[in-house]
Amino acid sequence: TITDTKFEADAQQNLYAGTDAGAASDADTLRNIAIGCKSGCSLNEGDDNVFLGTSSGACVTSGSCNVFMGFDAGKFTTCGSSNIAIGPSAGYNSPGGDNNIFLGIGAGRQVSTGENNIFLEVFLIYFE
Repeated sequence: TITDTKFEADAQQNLYAGTDAGAASDADTLRNIAIGCKSGCSLNEGDDNVFLGTSSGACVTSGSCNVFMGFDAGKFTTCGSSNIAIGPSAGYNSPGGDNNIFLGIGAGRQVSTGENNIFLEVFLIYFE
């Protein structure tokens, strides 16, 4: 909760900031951080997640120990634990799975299943 002078955790030690961030959070949703419009907005059971960026982790309901950073990072992930998605749209369409890493713009954007994977998206720009 943000007040005029401070940013405080709720009774379950969750920190939410942004329109609809953490909107579905209830009494058994613990120790999550969601910052950004609709960040973690469906989370109602998962614990110990970090969602930073607009719509990051927006569809996660029961995943735990995930870190999604960037616009739409992990947006359509619904469950799964110990996943990392860093970059705009990284892990965008990955509905579940555990122990995956998505690094870069759109890394693993169309992955639909899998565990224990690393996805790197690299854009090289050459200037003369």
